[in-house]
Amino acid sequence: RWHPDTLYSATEDGAYASYNGGESWERLGLSVGNVRVIAQHPKDPGTLFAGTEEFGIYATRNGGKWWDRCEAGVEHQTFYTITFDPNHPDVMYAGGYTTGVYKSMDGGRSWSRKNEGLQHLNIHGIAVDPTNSDRVYAATIWGGVYRSDNGGSLWRSAGLAGSEVWNVYIQPN
Repeated sequence: RWHPDTLYSATEDGAYASYNGGESWERLGLSVGNVRVIAQHPKDPGTLFAGTEEFGIYATRNGGKWWDRCEAGVEHQTFYTITFDPNHPDVMYAGGYTTGVYKSMDGGRSWSRKNEGLQHLNIHGIAVDPTNSDRVYAATIWGGVYRSDNGGSLWRSAGLAGSEVWNVYIQPN
């Protein structure tokens, strides 16, 4: 069940939750610090993913009490962004410092690298087009924005080359 007063925060100390709109916070059961991003499954509010610096990606399916490291296919350790495909919630993308883009087709249980055509592998933001799941954008540090029209299999520059782009967002209709 969704709770509009539930907030999640990624911090140097770990993952935190507030269940009262930010009046108070409690640390979740993630045993590592340097959490850079928390993403909530679009259909299951108890399923969260945390991207960390140095420690990889972790998942919880019980609202943050217990976390498991997502190791299958993940070769690098620092992740700054995790994004769900809004039309297919078991399809996910993750990226970070020198990782390029990783894609999961099974709700984060296994991952594969999707970097063909990416000239810059420092990824700070990923957006999936809600009207076309094959179209994915990646914000890179010093490489501008990249676009894939086939679900991340091949990337090409979409502009702002040489720019330090921290995020990319697709405006809904």
